[in-house]
This record gives sequence, structure tokens and C-alpha cells, in this order.
Amino acid sequence: MLSIAFIAVGGLLLIFSAHYLVINAVAVARLVNVPPLLISLTVVAFGTSAPELVVSIDAILAYHPDIVMGNIIGSNIANVLVVLALAAIISPVSMPYHGIKSESLWMAGVTGLFALLCFTGLIAWWHGVIMVLGLVVFSYVSYRRMRADGDDADALLEEFESPESGGNSAGGKSGGLGVKVLVIIVALALLALGAELFVRGAVGVSRLLNVPEAVIALSVVALGSAAPEIVTAVVAAWHRHGDIALGNVIGSNIFNLLGIMGVTALVSPIPVDRHFLEVDIFVLLATTLLLTGLCWWGRAIGRLTGCAMVLAYGAYVVFIFIG
Repeated sequence: MLSIAFIAVGGLLLIFSAHYLVINAVAVARLVNVPPLLISLTVVAFGTSAPELVVSIDAILAYHPDIVMGNIIGSNIANVLVVLALAAIISPVSMPYHGIKSESLWMAGVTGLFALLCFTGLIAWWHGVIMVLGLVVFSYVSYRRMRADGDDADALLEEFESPESGGNSAGGKSGGLGVKVLVIIVALALLALGAELFVRGAVGVSRLLNVPEAVIALSVVALGSAAPEIVTAVVAAWHRHGDIALGNVIGSNIFNLLGIMGVTALVSPIPVDRHFLEVDIFVLLATTLLLTGLCWWGRAIGRLTGCAMVLAYGAYVVFIFIG
């Protein structure tokens, strides 16, 4: 019961602290006249992936590498089969801009590179350097592309600052600069606390149920840390901005592999258990290719496809628990 409580409390802390972090960081960036494009590429992207980052670093420092791998792989699978699927069920997701095809190729290439590194059996520190440098290159390319489509960045920020997303209640549009900075500091502290409780709870539940940590990480931890993306996608789809949900999923998947895995590998090398190489890495590759294919197909992702994706995720979770 204590482990379950840790997961519940830690998950809630991750969700709300990440949300408050993003809203107030965006507000601070606006106050100091940072362009909306840079805000969307940095503050929003890093903020929504903050739970995965702190959970992964906390897990590797406590030497639970299976939680790190399961968190990254599971989050990327959930982003496609849950986050994007829920957005499509609420409102069909259209292909927003021509650049989505090139971004989907980035995602496919980065995922393929990650899979190759996993089959070496160890994500070493120099792999982390390559990943972080790759993130810098991707961010620069995205900046060049989005500079010509600034409306995408403005629309994304509107979703985060809308009343339905909690923008007003989070302090994003109230209080001075000092208040917002204080909220950011508190949110970061709660984010770290939430990650610690979440990892402890996940380890405890895996021992209680006598299942591998990898299975808990691929399911419970992954869904918990992907919660900000779920909230963002649902709010965006509700406002008929499913294209934002699609862009957020692709960007999050790339950032998870290059940023989170890269930074975590710089903290400590990450051994890859063979458990991930038997099924999960291939599910990750399949979902990535599915999303890439949908982007190149160019047609909207409808409710039927969304339902099929959710069912596929449910089947995957059942399989890893009984497999």
C-alpha cells in the first residue's frame, strides 16, 4: 500500500509541478521578451518532458537502469498509442505543415539509432554526447523551419495559457516576475520529490507483484511521466488543434531519446537488459514507423484509427505483464 501511495502521490506531483513549471516559465519568458518561437522550442519542449528527465536521472542515480530504459521506451510508445490516439478520438488530427514529414523522418532516424545502441548492450557516456549534440542540431533545424511558420508557435503557447489548461490558475497571467520565479523554484523542487517517490513506488510495486522493474517502468512509470503530454494533447484536441498534439508527440519522442537518454547517459552509463531487446524495442520501432507513415500519408488521423491505437496499447500492456 505504501508503494502504491508513493506512485499516486509522486505521479500527481510530477503532473502538477510540470504544468506549473511550464506555465510560469512561459510567462517569465514573455516578460523578458523572449520570442514565442524560442519559447515553444525550449521552455515548452523541456517542460513537458521534465518528468521523464527527473525520473530517469533519479532512477540511474539509485542504480535502477531498467526503470530508465522502460521509462524512455514506454513513454515513446505511449506518446503514439495513447497521447496521439486520445487527441484523434476527441478531434481528428490533421497534418499541420509540410515540415511534419521531415520531423517524422528525424524521429524515425533517431529511434533507429537508439535501437542500434541498445543492441550494443550499454548506452555509454560518449553515446550520450552524440545524442545531446543531435538534439542541438535538431533544435537548430526546427528553429529554421518554424521561423517561417511562427503561427504554430503562437498557437501552441495559446493552448498552454488557455483557462482550460490551467494557465490562469497556474499563475501564468497573474503575479509579478518574482512570484513566477518563486513558483518555478517550488515546482522544480516538487518535481524532484515527485520523481523520488515515483521511482520508490515503482520499485516497491515490482517487488510486491514479483514482476520485473522493466515491466512496471514500461507501463506505470511511462504513463505517469507522459502525463503532461497527455494533458497537452487533450486540451489541444478539445480546441480543434490536433496538429499541435501531433507536433508535440513527435518533438517529445525525439527529445526523450536525444535529450533525456543523452543527459542520463552522461550522468552514468546505462546497461540494457535483454528483456527490452526481445519485444519492446521492436514495438517502439513499429509505433515510430506507424506514425512516420501516417505523416507521409498526409491524411487526418481519425477516431477509428485512434481507437485502434488505444486497443493496440492495451494489448501491449497485457502482453508484457503476462509474457
